[in-house]
Amino acid sequence: MADRLAGKTAIITGAGDGIGAAAVNAFVREGAAVVAVDISRSKLEQLTRTPDLESPERVVIMQGDVTDENTAFETVTICRTAFGHLDILLNVVGGSIMRKAFHELSVAEWHTVLRLNLDSVFAMTKQALLVMCAQRSGTIINTSSQMGIVGAPQLGPYNAAKGGILNLTRSLAAEYASYGIRVNAVCPGATRTQSLADDFTELEVRAGALEEWIRRHPLKRAAEPEEVAAGMLFLASDEASFVTGTGLVIDGGYTAV
Repeated sequence: MADRLAGKTAIITGAGDGIGAAAVNAFVREGAAVVAVDISRSKLEQLTRTPDLESPERVVIMQGDVTDENTAFETVTICRTAFGHLDILLNVVGGSIMRKAFHELSVAEWHTVLRLNLDSVFAMTKQALLVMCAQRSGTIINTSSQMGIVGAPQLGPYNAAKGGILNLTRSLAAEYASYGIRVNAVCPGATRTQSLADDFTELEVRAGALEEWIRRHPLKRAAEPEEVAAGMLFLASDEASFVTGTGLVIDGGYTAV
C-alpha cells in the first residue's frame, strides 16, 4: 500500500537517527511532508542524504531542543509556513540516560530524565494542539515504552516518565476527541538502534547484558527501527481512523510474559 499519508504534513522529533529517522523515511515514502527535528544538526543533515529518502524536497530539518517551549513554538511555525498546516505530530524524543538505584538519585537527575521524556511531549503537544484545535483535525502519536507498562530495577525515572506518557495519551484522547483529534502511543521493546547500544556501554552495564535482555523477549530478537516506524505509520494513517487513546505495544512479546 502506498500514499497512505498523501497530502498530510508531520512533525517528527528525535528524527536524527534510530526510530525517528526510520519514521521520517516511512512517512515521506507514504506521501507526507515532514519537519524533522533533532538536537543534532549533523544527524539531520546525514538523514537528508539517506538513499532511502526518496523525496528530500518534502523534508525540512529543524535543529533544536524540543523540551523548550520556544523551540516547540518555532517548530510548529516552521511547519505551517513551509506546508500550510499540521496533520501529525510524532513525539519520539526520549531516553533512559542513567541506571541508578532510586535512593541514590539526585533531584537534578530525576528532573533531567523527566524533562527529556515528559517535558518534550508537553511542549510539542501543547503547540500542536493550538493548531489542531483550530483545524478541528489532527493526529498525535507519543512514544512510550514497554517500560511504561512493566517495572525494572534502576530505571525508576525512565519508567515513571514512560508510564506518564501512556496515561497522558489516554487523557488527551478523551479531552480532544470532540475536536477530531486522535491521540495514541507506541510502546516499543528493545529496538536495534545505536543509542540503545551506546546506553548499555555508557552506563557501564556488564558485558553481554544487552543481548541477554534481548533474549528475554519471546521472539528472541530486537526490533528493527523500521518495524516500530510501521506501527507509527499505521496510527498516523486513515486506517486507524477509529483508534484513539491506545498504546500499541511493539515489544516482541516482552510484556506478555
